[in-house]
Amino acid sequence: MATITIRFSVALDNDLLDGDGGNDSLDGGSGNDELNGGYGNDTLRGSDGNDNLTGYRGDDLLNGGSGNDTLLGYSIVNPIASDKDILTGGSGADRFFIGLGSRAYVGKGSATITDFSLSDSDNILLFGAVSDYTFQLKTLGGSSAQDTAIYFGSDLIAVVQDVNVNGTSGFSYTNYVPLLG
Repeated sequence: MATITIRFSVALDNDLLDGDGGNDSLDGGSGNDELNGGYGNDTLRGSDGNDNLTGYRGDDLLNGGSGNDTLLGYSIVNPIASDKDILTGGSGADRFFIGLGSRAYVGKGSATITDFSLSDSDNILLFGAVSDYTFQLKTLGGSSAQDTAIYFGSDLIAVVQDVNVNGTSGFSYTNYVPLLG
């Protein structure tokens, strides 16, 4: 079966782009955009504006660009145990959703956050309480030994590259239901 790659780049403002199946490349351009990758290994770029990016299933690359962006790599309803997503917020106060409802990345799935910054007022949103998570400093792919591994039980659910986070600053713990859009 052949792989189909779809690339969209939109010059309009406030776009809603859905990739559905296949390996999609979506670029919202300027404006406050909502990009949904669907199935496949997708690349989503919000570019300018306050964007919502959701990769859903597959190994996705999400880049918010400039603006206050919201990034979620996996499917809310049906997370896949092997999803490996890379989340880059870009400039602005970005929100990285790592767990949803009673679920976090599970099994072999995880998110890598490449540019978390407290000085930009970035925030990582996790379900539950700080006691549900373990934070360990490890070298896991960043450019320094200051990567923070976040575990839910024994499952590695996220790596925050090049940052020593302690689980209290820049984190929200709540029974949340995100409203994307």
